Parts: sequence; structure tokens; C-alpha cells
Amino acid sequence: MSSAESYNGPEMINPAHEAYPEEARLIGLMVIGYSELDISLCLVGGLALGHKWAVLDALHTIKDEGTRLDVVGRLVRHIMVEKTLEPKFGETIGAMRYCKTVRNQYAHAQWANFDGMLRFTSTRDIHWRPDGGPTEWKAVDPVILRAQEAYFEYTRKCLLWLTFALEHPGKAIRWPEHMEQPPKQWIGAV
Repeated sequence: MSSAESYNGPEMINPAHEAYPEEARLIGLMVIGYSELDISLCLVGGLALGHKWAVLDALHTIKDEGTRLDVVGRLVRHIMVEKTLEPKFGETIGAMRYCKTVRNQYAHAQWANFDGMLRFTSTRDIHWRPDGGPTEWKAVDPVILRAQEAYFEYTRKCLLWLTFALEHPGKAIRWPEHMEQPPKQWIGAV
């Protein structure tokens, strides 16, 4: 870039996202935001077991998010039953699994802009050989992305509720209003 050219900020690595900034923003919030949900769940596990920081540290030696969800569930489910928090904990674990699936479908995708839509496909679904067949591309829709991101926020509120319930037993706090899970993915016209 010459000194005569002006710099307007970074270009996106994938130009498809630049063409759809709102969709890119929502996808980014979910991909990046999942780690906050993950660490919050581990904190809940540590609070339930009475060793907040040690459990949080130990759980994060587990690299796979799905395994971490399983371990937290198994470690603290009996405590949640004793404290009559098991139904809320079960709903939260289910919400976390949904968020993990949504996050992973976007984090491990290839993105393209064609037919006037932002589209993605799993890297596993790309046919790298000429005779491999057509690649299935899914179109993202801002309405569904907003619903998915709102579900991430609902999940965060569930985790905050559990944290409060464990830190302040006997004090009442209203459980977040239940939300139905929006679609994890949808098929657009190829």
C-alpha cells in the first residue's frame, strides 16, 4: 500500500463475510461466545463440588467440549439432585449441547457468497476430487441467526441462575423464561 492510499481498517479473511456483515457479526458472537458458556459451566461444576477454582482448572485440561460437558454432568448431577437443582441443571446441559453444535457447525465451516446469499458447508462435506459429487451448501438467514444467538443468551442466563443458586442457597431468583431451540442448520437452495 502506498502512502497515497488510505487504509479503512482490516479486510475480512473471507470476502463472503464482508458482503454480509450482520450475519458475520452474529456468527462471530456465537463462535467466540461459546467459550464463555463453557467456562461458566465449569464454574458451576466447581461451585457444586465446593472447589471452584480447582475444578475449573482441572476441567479445562479436557480439550474436547463434548467430553467436558459429560464430565461436568457426571461429577455434579448427584449434588444437583440433593439440592433440587437437577431439572434446571439438566435443561442447562441440554442448552449447552445445542450451543456447542451450533458453534461447531459455524466454526468448522467453509463460507461462500453465491446466488445472493451467504452460504456455508462443513469441511467434511466438500468433495475435493472432481468425481466426488456436488457439495451441499446451506444458506444462512439473519432471522435464524438472531434466534440462535438469543438462545446462546438464554443459555448464559441459565448458567448465571445456577451460579447464583449455588452461591446463595435459599435466596430466590427467577429462572429465565424457557426458549425453544431454533434450527441448528437449514438447507438453502443449491
